[in-house]
Order: sequence, then structure tokens, then C-alpha cells
Amino acid sequence: MIQNLKMYGPPIFYAVLILIISSIPSLDLNTGFSYQDKVAHLLEYSIFGVLIQRALQYGKSGDFRWYLTGMGIGVIYGAFDEIHQIWVPGREAEIGDFAADFAGFIIGQGLFFIQNRSRLFRR
Repeated sequence: MIQNLKMYGPPIFYAVLILIISSIPSLDLNTGFSYQDKVAHLLEYSIFGVLIQRALQYGKSGDFRWYLTGMGIGVIYGAFDEIHQIWVPGREAEIGDFAADFAGFIIGQGLFFIQNRSRLFRR
């Protein structure tokens, strides 16, 4: 029970955090450079990708199907997040944001893989 909470708690908490942040009306990150919102989406979902992959891979081999499962979760949650923003005042759903979400998620999965490749493929 405690081990499951350690593995699945962080990605669930982070998913809720993403939802809370995307519920803030008219959120403006004005940092002064172009595409700052895309970079924010990329970073946000990179962390999410690591957390999801960590939970999916816990105690399992490096079977590629777990990465495909993670990608599915990333696509579904990224789409859900963008669709959710349609109903938030001052926010809108953008395909570019969704693409940044998915790219970030894949980067997170890749970082997880690089960090854990020797452990994942040990039999």
C-alpha cells in the first residue's frame, strides 16, 4: 500500500496540479520571449512524463509496451487539459499547446529511459 502510494501518488498529485494551473483564468506568464507558453507546456509535461513512466515501470522490465502505455496517458491527459481550458475564462485550447504537451511528455519518457536503461533491461 505504502509503496503504491509512493509510485502512483506523485503522478496523480501532479495531474491535479496541472488541472489547477490550467483552471486559472487568463494566466499570463509574460517573460518577454516568444513561445514562452510552449516552453512552459514542454517543461510541465516533461516532468509529468517522468512521473508517469516511473510509476508504470516500477518493478517491471523495460518492455516497450510500458512506453506506449505512457504515451497514451500523455495524449489523453494533454487533450483533456486543452479541452478543459475551453471553459476557463480567458483561456483557450490550442493545438500548439497540445503538441508542446505531447513533446514534453515524450522528452520526460526519454529522460526516464536514459536515467534507468541499465536497470530496466536487467533480467
